[in-house]
Amino acid sequence: MNLISKAISNTIFLSLEWISNNFISFLYWFVIAKNLLPQSYGIISTSVNLMLLLGSISMFGLNTAIAKLIPEYSKKKQEEKIISLIRFSTKIVSISNLILISIILINIFESPESKIGLISALIGGFLLDTWSSQIFGFWTGLCLLTVVLIKFIIKKYVKVPEIKKIIS
Repeated sequence: MNLISKAISNTIFLSLEWISNNFISFLYWFVIAKNLLPQSYGIISTSVNLMLLLGSISMFGLNTAIAKLIPEYSKKKQEEKIISLIRFSTKIVSISNLILISIILINIFESPESKIGLISALIGGFLLDTWSSQIFGFWTGLCLLTVVLIKFIIKKYVKVPEIKKIIS
């Protein structure tokens, strides 16, 4: 298979993948919009967009770096660098996602008067800031914003049972 036919087949495949993803997304939001009240739709839309934002930012740009570096290392036959890069990226992304998930879960299940969620957001944001190449304080601010948004949505719209009530 020559280079032009490879490029054409890859372009067709990626275009079909993009079209199918967008079509499924359109159907999802259409069904959600038809079946929910405007207030509920707004909550779901905000939550989904927040998770997409956190998911894309939590990659620390490693997905772009990997897409650039793996072909370079492969061309130079540096397989050990590829393995090292993938291991490092997996560790960093796993730790950052674990921190974000724990912050979100703590804030969902804590009592409204408790400040543990804010403290966990500050500590988790600080840890993420130390690993990130972003402006220092970016992750702390983002985690605090997430906590405030979660607390607002839960306080205003959702009844979540407290852990103490579930256990006893």
